Amino acid sequence: MINKKLLSFDRKALRYVGLNVLFQWLGMLCNVVLVMTVSRLIGGVFAGSLTGNALWQGMLLCLLTVPVRYGLTLCASDMSDRASKDVKRTLRSSIYAKLTRLGAGYSETVATSEAVMLASEGVEQIDTYFAKYLPQLFYSLLAPVTLADFCRSQSGLATALHEGGSNLSGGQRQRLAMARALLHDSPIYVFDEPTSNLDSLNEGIILKAVRDECREKTVLLVSHRRSTMAVADLSFSVESGRLS
Repeated sequence: MINKKLLSFDRKALRYVGLNVLFQWLGMLCNVVLVMTVSRLIGGVFAGSLTGNALWQGMLLCLLTVPVRYGLTLCASDMSDRASKDVKRTLRSSIYAKLTRLGAGYSETVATSEAVMLASEGVEQIDTYFAKYLPQLFYSLLAPVTLADFCRSQSGLATALHEGGSNLSGGQRQRLAMARALLHDSPIYVFDEPTSNLDSLNEGIILKAVRDECREKTVLLVSHRRSTMAVADLSFSVESGRLS
């Protein structure tokens, strides 16, 4: 959800959101370079065309890419923290200023419990919106634009899959496997960690599809993620060998 009023509330926090998305995008490019380099090295080994010079260049590129990717991840996390702190500071200052203007009789206009909620829970919710939701949303829109040509660069829906789906990413394999399972139209489904390689946005989309398509079916869902289990009608947890 994009709320224009919220977006215009704290321009400084939006700059941190933009930098967060930029660092995530650059990190994704580092991953692309790393995967392509490793793939070429492996391909050269099997083709018998790998030279010593190409091997050293590939290894050097991999060694450079990993720390850069790590640094970009730290920068993105730092931008998230800065956006969080800035939003909290701005919101709480605004709430305090508003209560000060209302004076001692503010409780006649705003209940004390509501004021406390706004200063605590309400601020935390807006914090999540700026620090997590917006960066993830914009990154999820940007990443497909950078990558959305994958199938076209292959053979579209006629793309031949390698053994075990080795020419797909972990998230692509999970989504494809779940799509095949749902199209099979079985009365019972068992999904074991079905979203372990997906981000929160894609996880929500997949779980909504499962719920919509399996309304009249039995679904057993196994996951370590609480967000995944939130869609279940009935959930159980196993701890130290005990079911609760």
